Amino acid sequence: MKLGRIEKYFMNTQKHAEHVVNRTQKLLEYVELKENQDFLEIGCGSGAVSKYIAEKYRLNVTGVDVDPEQIEFAKKNNSNACFLEADATHLAFEDNSFDIVLSFGVMHHIYNWLDAMEE
Repeated sequence: MKLGRIEKYFMNTQKHAEHVVNRTQKLLEYVELKENQDFLEIGCGSGAVSKYIAEKYRLNVTGVDVDPEQIEFAKKNNSNACFLEADATHLAFEDNSFDIVLSFGVMHHIYNWLDAMEE
């Protein structure tokens, strides 16, 4: 599901970026990260979390989102990660391509969320 104009405006603010990065930091306290692991963020939006992960942990980060405008926004603001337009239910990656997959606040927006989880 693509965001509406108003929702996109709020999702691309610095305050929202700080919020999602803060929440991600708390989640990552429970994960053992090693340099150069392959990391996938589903529903990367503006790329704030992908940028944080790539810079702080030196992982190979790929962010995907269904919204091409969000992907362009993410690419402009982050050179340390790869960003691709993709549907979480049909990803163009081979199985087991990533060591870690994160989706923060996205699955409830996906109609076929079980398909996305299986993917």
